[in-house]
Amino acid sequence: MNNIYKLLERLHVGSRKNRRLHPRETCLIDTGYMVRNHWYRGRIKDISAGGAYVEAIESRIFSPGEEILLVAKIRVLREQLRGRIAWVGLHGMGVKFQFPELDAGES
Repeated sequence: MNNIYKLLERLHVGSRKNRRLHPRETCLIDTGYMVRNHWYRGRIKDISAGGAYVEAIESRIFSPGEEILLVAKIRVLREQLRGRIAWVGLHGMGVKFQFPELDAGES
């Protein structure tokens, strides 16, 4: 059994860390977010240039692929981030950010 674990570790099988394109930074940012035209409250627990993990304050049922608008509350600033829900867990969800200007081929 120990040999299987070592082999999987060496091959990085099941490792989410190696699938990430952008390194994540741990944070704690209060946020409001809108899914299906309804507002909810949560906290961004980690963030990168490509996405974030959002902890839900209230239990809600969301599905991967749904559009989401995050309004991050950083001191007096409010930053809007658009994306899609990438995955849903027990206490929150992974969000992949969308950048329309990059999708359209602009830089």
